[in-house]
Amino acid sequence: MSLEMNTFVKSIDDTIVPQWLSAFEVLGMKCEIHPEFSFTNQTGFLPFKLSLSSPAHKEWEGKSFLTGFEFDISDFDLNIELEKLNPKPSALKKWFGKPGPYKRYANSSIDSKLATCRKVIHFVWGSADTFELRMATVSSAILAELTDGICAY
Repeated sequence: MSLEMNTFVKSIDDTIVPQWLSAFEVLGMKCEIHPEFSFTNQTGFLPFKLSLSSPAHKEWEGKSFLTGFEFDISDFDLNIELEKLNPKPSALKKWFGKPGPYKRYANSSIDSKLATCRKVIHFVWGSADTFELRMATVSSAILAELTDGICAY
C-alpha cells in the first residue's frame, strides 16, 4: 500500500535544494540527493543517501541507507479545483432544484492561501518502509516551510 503527501507552493526551483538538505541536517539526518535531481523534470523515484546523527538503534550508527520516495510536481489552480467541486447546474436542475452548498477545497483560511499556489508537489511512499515515510513527510513539511506553502496528507 502507498500513501501520499502533497505540498502546495507558489513556485519552486533548484536554488532551494541546499536549504532543503540543510534543514534535514538540523533534524539529525545527513542527506545526499541524486545529483541529477531538478524540480523542473523529476518524476518517479527520487533517491537519497541518508545517515542518521543519533540513531535510535545502535546497529545504524555509522551506516548510510539508500531510501527515497516517488516524486512528481504538477500545475495547480484553485479556481479549476473549485469548479470541479462546484459544477454549474444544468438548466433543468437550475429551474427545479435547490442549489447545493458551496464546497471549499479545504476551508476559507486555507483556500485563501492556496489561491496563490501554482504548483503541487506529490510525495508517494510505501507504507512498509519507515525511511521512505520519514523522507517524504519531512520533505513535504520542509519544502512547505521554505516556500511559504502548505503540506497536506
